[in-house]
Amino acid sequence: MWTGTELLIWGGVEDSQGQEAGDGAAYDPATRAWTPMPASPLSPRNTAFAVWTGTRALFWGGGNGSLTPLPDGASYDPASRTWAMLPAAPLRPDAEDRQAIVWTGTQMVVIQPEGGAAFDPATSSWTTVPALPQVAGWQPFAIGAEWTGSEVITWVASRSPDGGLRYSACSWWPGSPAWTSLPRLPNVGYFPFGTAAPFGGRLLFLGGSSCPPGASCPVQDFFDGAWVDPSSGMWTSLPDKFSGGSGPAVWTGSAMVVFAAKAGASTGPLYRPADIPAGAAAAFDASTGVWTDLARCPISDLTNASLAWTGRQLIVATMNNESGQTPQVEMLS
Repeated sequence: MWTGTELLIWGGVEDSQGQEAGDGAAYDPATRAWTPMPASPLSPRNTAFAVWTGTRALFWGGGNGSLTPLPDGASYDPASRTWAMLPAAPLRPDAEDRQAIVWTGTQMVVIQPEGGAAFDPATSSWTTVPALPQVAGWQPFAIGAEWTGSEVITWVASRSPDGGLRYSACSWWPGSPAWTSLPRLPNVGYFPFGTAAPFGGRLLFLGGSSCPPGASCPVQDFFDGAWVDPSSGMWTSLPDKFSGGSGPAVWTGSAMVVFAAKAGASTGPLYRPADIPAGAAAAFDASTGVWTDLARCPISDLTNASLAWTGRQLIVATMNNESGQTPQVEMLS
């Protein structure tokens, strides 16, 4: 995550054997130097939710080597270089693999089907979040969520006893006693599990698949997307635009920059050409709906890359076999 002056990376997978990491480091783009973070009170984990509050970094959840979700978290203050455990959350332990987490600017909201909780770092306290709307006979098995700037939009994948799939979406204003159901997604086979960002009062999704979060799926292709307008609850599919995806993406405030994990990004047909070089990237301009190819990133494999937009530069950091134990970092201005 970007703090305003440095990039913080903590946790993840530290070797090809899949061993979870419990350490981290801070990268200063001005000096191009890494500084190890002090030991964390958290156990090693991968895919923890991380957010910058303005003064502290919050790390919550994630999973361990046995794929067990971890229901705890800690805050890190880079000014004092100190950690503090977060208080226990009023969450159902059996629902940890069916949750989504968003940052509202003041609270970290953990959403679960039967009810969630919101953590306020200013008071270091949790408040309850209402249960999601559910349809009798349908069991939620995966959810996702994003913050629009004023409300939380959550989408849910549910399964019936006979194996049928149902996709739904709802919205919640912090402090409201209940969620409001939104119209169905634009395509019953589409699940907005790419990268999302608020823009112009709407929520932009790039990437998607019938394979929802929590399932064992290949890396998603960013070849399509959708807008959702919270004021009307309507979903609108974007025209198919080929970005080459299959890799990480980052929002700059006006454009979505998409990389390929091991193949490039360019406008073109629905299926990616085989001759696009690894590390190629493209940016989607949310105001015009146009893709623009960017300079190629020298890092060859971005499968587990960390991205950060500083306001002036895009930082790409990753560990691969060629770099040994030193993370590779590239910056695009």
